[in-house]
Amino acid sequence: MADQPDKIPWHPGFYGAAELELRANSDVLTFIQEYNLSKEPLRADLLVIRKEPGVQIANEIGRIFKGHNIIEYKSPEDGLTIDDFYKAAAYACLYKSLGQTVDQYPGKDTTVSLFREAYPRELFAALRSSERSIEEKFPGIYYSKRQNICRLL
Repeated sequence: MADQPDKIPWHPGFYGAAELELRANSDVLTFIQEYNLSKEPLRADLLVIRKEPGVQIANEIGRIFKGHNIIEYKSPEDGLTIDDFYKAAAYACLYKSLGQTVDQYPGKDTTVSLFREAYPRELFAALRSSERSIEEKFPGIYYSKRQNICRLL
């Protein structure tokens, strides 16, 4: 705050107000201010940007790409769970929100791809149980279409 003397610290007041509003249930709630969401820097495994919007990508995987494509790779030793799915989706939402200008990376122009050497039965079962459709777009390439990847929650 020393470098911005006129900046008002709004968060402490908000924290106090939230605790005050929820005080009737304070015995069953825990309040953690400025909670760190990761131990390491957040980084996607791969970002693929389509430089020219109208160009058709020849590769089957590339055909489902849009302008900005977040890719998460899982090695054969790694699992691929519903939590991995949400983490990759969160990466896409963070990427979308961190442009230099508002809506620099439109949500409708972003995809999330998860790569793994084996069919992720448990993940697909969890996605289907949350009413997401999954189709095999090309052999071994599965696709679940959403209007906007950041509207997952």
